[in-house]
Amino acid sequence: AIPQNFGKLSRLETLNVSHNHLSGRIPESLSSMVSLTSFDFSYNELTGPIPTGSVFKNKSARAFDGNSGLCGEGGGLSQCPTTDSSKSSKDNKKVLIGVIVPVCGLLVIATIFSVLLCFRKTKLLDEEAKIANNGESSKSVIWERESKFTLGDIVQATDDFNEMYCIGRGGFGSVYKAVLSTGQVVAVKKLN
Repeated sequence: AIPQNFGKLSRLETLNVSHNHLSGRIPESLSSMVSLTSFDFSYNELTGPIPTGSVFKNKSARAFDGNSGLCGEGGGLSQCPTTDSSKSSKDNKKVLIGVIVPVCGLLVIATIFSVLLCFRKTKLLDEEAKIANNGESSKSVIWERESKFTLGDIVQATDDFNEMYCIGRGGFGSVYKAVLSTGQVVAVKKLN
């Protein structure tokens, strides 16, 4: 490869590195060689764009002959493909942000959902524990105008909804007559 330090040779007027099997790029630092009037990079294996400094503008293509990988604005060289690295890095950042933001958002939503689910489970377990500790709470209480009774009272009065207590059937269920232990008579509809 051509050393970058060649650019420090500020008083060099002629540079001939032809036929040396050099590879890689021509260093951009050579553009700062203001006294360079003649150069020859021909018949090497150089690649990439030629430097853009005024030293290299409008020079003969013969100075670059035999280097099929060179490109640039010099005479006879092919145009370099436009690869704007800042544009591609911006595109890469956009893609990266476009992936990371939704993934982080989903993680946050999943975490919130998990916390709420655990909280709800804990709350249900607490309620079950209260019901287990308080026997009366485990019964469904039904309030009537002047009295109250439980679902257990109705099941007992209808002998677990025996057919002999059935007084009618409808599209949504059967109606049972229940005489409670207090003597109160109620009609109960058991939904299908």
